[in-house]
Amino acid sequence: MSVKDEDVRQKICLALDVSSIKDVGELIKQSIDYVGTYKVGKELFISHGLDAFKEIHRYEKNIFLDLKLHDIPNTVENASRAIVKHNVKMFTIHALGGSEMIKASSKGISAGAKLYANTPPLILGVTILTSFNNANLKEILIKQNINSSTLHLAKIALENGCAGIVCSAKDLLFLRPTLGNDIFYATPGIETGPKNNLDQKRTANPYEAISNNSSLIIIGRSIINSKEREDTLRTIFEEVRCALKDKSYPNEFRE
Repeated sequence: MSVKDEDVRQKICLALDVSSIKDVGELIKQSIDYVGTYKVGKELFISHGLDAFKEIHRYEKNIFLDLKLHDIPNTVENASRAIVKHNVKMFTIHALGGSEMIKASSKGISAGAKLYANTPPLILGVTILTSFNNANLKEILIKQNINSSTLHLAKIALENGCAGIVCSAKDLLFLRPTLGNDIFYATPGIETGPKNNLDQKRTANPYEAISNNSSLIIIGRSIINSKEREDTLRTIFEEVRCALKDKSYPNEFRE
């Protein structure tokens, strides 16, 4: 099976975990041939707000807004409605916020789509952070293990309005058989080369993540901290291409 370059790009998201708009522009220019989506997280959004969106829109790339909304339903509904104004492709909320909050977010994007005449973004429910292990769950009085907790939160997210979930690439081995293939699976904690994600406990490399049928791999520090960014980007790109070529995918992943 031949794999088109654009199919590979659409699997790769670069996390713009920087605080300088200048750095954002440089990263996009260096990575534009390899990346289809750029993630705006708390550091960049708090530092530069909507200017970060404008910089990404200049290059006609997808925006993944990763603020992990987690608040009372009314607040999340209003925030979700406002997000639609800015033409982001997807954004995150915490599944731990529960069914009422998730339904409120879905209600918010429906209202925003009518108000701003924009395509509603995908809501992605964050399950268990990749920096967590079973010991971390016990610390916050969650008695179930990582796998059980992740599956439970994924079900809450998907049953109440989320189009997909955020989880570890390793979780896909037990999530996909239960949840199915019509769901968007975004997987952070992706690394290549020297270990950069020292606070991440459940990581994977690009080939492993795509082989596990990740819809979108999210990678930041391995690229940003690389002394040879072009080489690192090329390596990631080819790993993803190889995984797509080697793997027999469900229908939604075929050309």
